Amino acid sequence: MVPENSSFMDEGKNLLIEEFGKNYATYFSILSAISGGINTQPEIESALGNKSIGGQLKRLIEDYNIIERQRPILLVYLLRGISVSTEVFMPINSKIRS
Repeated sequence: MVPENSSFMDEGKNLLIEEFGKNYATYFSILSAISGGINTQPEIESALGNKSIGGQLKRLIEDYNIIERQRPILLVYLLRGISVSTEVFMPINSKIRS
């Protein structure tokens, strides 16, 4: 266990800030929304003030492997042929959730 005042507590956050660059706040907002149960792209965009986040979601999935795209199986069959976003985004590691 790491003590609360340890310099290691901020290490993960600092690494992500360095990796995400100047737009790190958007990435943190997306991850925070997902950890809070907001997990579809339209819901996340609405929570972020209708900001388009497609590129950030793609990078979080493909480049950083932090979240994954899931499509509920039963919902796909119920909505077949209807143009509705059925994808949800979930943390790959459940320890990311708050």
